[in-house]
Amino acid sequence: MSNLNGKRMFPCPVCISPHEIKLTKKGKPYITCDPCGIQRPRAKVDVEAVRNLRSQGKSLRNIAMTLGVPISRVRRALAAALSVSVPKERRQS
Repeated sequence: MSNLNGKRMFPCPVCISPHEIKLTKKGKPYITCDPCGIQRPRAKVDVEAVRNLRSQGKSLRNIAMTLGVPISRVRRALAAALSVSVPKERRQS
């Protein structure tokens, strides 16, 4: 952890670029790296919202964009709710 212009900074675990440490409502520190899609602590996913959007025929990618979380997080949440593995979707060209 370092200080830059009086702000507490922490490097992204993936791309190593420094990011300002922010605080949650409960006062816990976190960072968000938009290029990497990393958020620490991890973003929570509403499983019911995922199921609802999936039942409407939305793709995992579209659900992730709608909820503002990485697609891997949607896949893991859905897999945990169903207790199975969810295969990656293939892009159609």
